[in-house]
Amino acid sequence: MILSVSNISKSYNEVPVLKNASFHIEENASAAIVGPNGAGKTTLIRILTGQRTPDSGRVRINGFNCSALGDKERRTS
Repeated sequence: MILSVSNISKSYNEVPVLKNASFHIEENASAAIVGPNGAGKTTLIRILTGQRTPDSGRVRINGFNCSALGDKERRTS
C-alpha cells in the first residue's frame, strides 16, 4: 500500500473540517479528491503534503508514519 490515511480529523477554531477520514491507495492506482466547497479537500491535501498536522489520525506513505514527524522534520523532508 502506497498511501494509507486512517481516521484523520482536523478542526479550525473548533469547527471540524475533516472528521475520521480514512482511505488507502494501492501502488499503480489512480485517485481523485472531489467534493463541494468547504468539504475539506484543501485541508486533506495540506495534511498529506505535511503542511498541516492532523488533530488525530495517521498518514502512512510506504509504511512510514508521516504523522509522527515533528515540525522540523516536516520542513526538511
